[in-house]
Amino acid sequence: MKIEIGKEYAVSPRWKKSFEENEYWVDDKTGKRIVITTLWRGGTVKVTPQNEDEVEWLEDALTQVDEDAFEPYTFEEHEYDSAFDGCSVDLTFGNIDEEEAERLQDGYDEEGTMFLEEEGFDCDDSEVYMYGELEIEEV
Repeated sequence: MKIEIGKEYAVSPRWKKSFEENEYWVDDKTGKRIVITTLWRGGTVKVTPQNEDEVEWLEDALTQVDEDAFEPYTFEEHEYDSAFDGCSVDLTFGNIDEEEAERLQDGYDEEGTMFLEEEGFDCDDSEVYMYGELEIEEV
């Protein structure tokens, strides 16, 4: 496949459980942080290379192997397309004591991110990693 600047490509992992999403939740008033890591059975991110470096990154991804990680959000033009069937969710707490972390975990388990928003957290950023072989198709 020839990768070209300005063309859009859909990138998905070939194997199940190879699409990981990290959401960074922050309470700006207190400096508390939570990272929500979700392992999805599959998903797709669309990328549009804007320069030769990005073309090379995508060309390299065509031959990616199991231990490699592809980071589609490093592309200037990227769009989260879809993810399905989250099979595990882990919360990591920063600048939060153990007792509060347990309370936040319980609230998240019951109400999801709505609970975190009620507690003063906002999603500040996110990243996606795809592991192993990839399927790349021109859109």
